[in-house]
Amino acid sequence: MSTLKQIKNYRFFLLVGVVVFGIAMIISFTFNPDENFPEPSNLQRFELIEPKFENSENLKLLPKTNLNKNNTKTQFFGYPVDSTNSIIQAENSEQKFSIRFTAKFSGDISNILLPIKTDEGNKVRVGIHEDKFGFPSKVPLARNDAHSYSIIIPSTEVIEVNFTQNVPITKGKTYHILIEPTINQNNQTTWLRAYHDNWRLNSLNHTDPDVTWADPSLDILFYDGEFWLETDNWPIYVIKYSNGLSDGQPYTLFAPWIIGEERYVGQAVIPYSSYTINEISFFVGTKGDPKDDLYYAIYDSKDMVMRDGLFAKKGEFQGPPKWQSASFWPSLTFESGELYRVVLYSPESTLKDGYHVYGHEFMLDKTLGYGSTIHHLTASFNGLESWIEWYDADAAFKFVNSN
Repeated sequence: MSTLKQIKNYRFFLLVGVVVFGIAMIISFTFNPDENFPEPSNLQRFELIEPKFENSENLKLLPKTNLNKNNTKTQFFGYPVDSTNSIIQAENSEQKFSIRFTAKFSGDISNILLPIKTDEGNKVRVGIHEDKFGFPSKVPLARNDAHSYSIIIPSTEVIEVNFTQNVPITKGKTYHILIEPTINQNNQTTWLRAYHDNWRLNSLNHTDPDVTWADPSLDILFYDGEFWLETDNWPIYVIKYSNGLSDGQPYTLFAPWIIGEERYVGQAVIPYSSYTINEISFFVGTKGDPKDDLYYAIYDSKDMVMRDGLFAKKGEFQGPPKWQSASFWPSLTFESGELYRVVLYSPESTLKDGYHVYGHEFMLDKTLGYGSTIHHLTASFNGLESWIEWYDADAAFKFVNSN
């Protein structure tokens, strides 16, 4: 074969390779996260209903379907999230933030809640942008009318961004909430609150409130004046739709509750559909030098003990807080619509030398917490004489069925 033919053949195969690579890249960038984390394709055709649970507030759920929760060997329920809080900051008008998310619904965004703080005199612009290969597009949806300009004074930590016109988004597509300082006095700072570890999920699953709703696109991006960078931080935000629905990650603080003396702390749940468990886990740590072991108890709606036992020996805790589990047999079934409390206690420990159980609180919208308000952190500070319901908080916990 002549050298000229060899060159032509090489060019032909090179062209074919480039075309194949280009098609593969297009397919990869049109990945739909709902294919891995499906919701019913006819979500918008279902009539949203109010669950008949006390204190359910305005939780809107899909009608129950056959969830088949117990058809695999291991099932997890609860809110198994732990993380420290974090701050991301922009120090000049060239730097900006983006909260990247996958739309859970199709509809019009009317406003957004964001934990932003800035120095006095600064001006911050917020808009909704489409996603381009993982980063925000240059032009906001609905163009400049989609922007909201807000002067944020130093004492402001959560702002409500009201758009001049509703911004339409489509379920399953990725979008960005672009936050950019437009007036910056003497290179002062704008802060965005976040969580340090990215769990890439929303706490409320409208299809099944007993489990979380995963969002593989969820992240905070930072523009340093030249490049967009993925920070791998878990964002804090709430999106409000014009039809009354809400979406987002509403928790703002990961905090401890003290266990000791007459204090019982844990999680209350009202299952959306029945499921069986044989293991519980909480994120716990010590406070000082505990005088007693840590115990667990599971109560029904009449405060009758269903299971109880040792959760951890006091000598097991060394170093920082960690996940701790306890198993029991026989398994326990939580029936749909019934109230259950799973709590920890340590009666011989003191409030000074006891334990911490961790959870998430100070929510931007408590109806978006794990299971809305039908699941919530619960406590008794008087030896079970009465219960305190923290509807704006959830424990870091999980229930397991490993049968």
